Amino acid sequence: MLALLLFLHGTTATPQAAVAGQGAPTVTVPRHESSVVVDGRLDEPVWADAVRLTGFHQYQPVDSRPAEERTDVLMWYSPQALHFGVMAYDRDPTSIRASVADRDNLGADDRIVI
Repeated sequence: MLALLLFLHGTTATPQAAVAGQGAPTVTVPRHESSVVVDGRLDEPVWADAVRLTGFHQYQPVDSRPAEERTDVLMWYSPQALHFGVMAYDRDPTSIRASVADRDNLGADDRIVI
């Protein structure tokens, strides 16, 4: 098992413990010898054992407000990499902002930053 201290500087959502002034949250991230196919699906068995992070707060438009939509972040690590799986939910998918833009020019788009 790996103990990981999460520093979420510059993200658009932060876990509740960091917002409440309790410092950065710590989690225990499981290690697996597995590999996964990067296909946008989190259906391999290793994801069921990943640590799940929830309860995020938004940064914009109002800092420290509980996020209006649910986001689950799954994490585990292998000898080769730290693996993240993100499930970002939206009650109204037609309102998701995702424009075609130059590299790193995401301005007002909806996004997750790790």
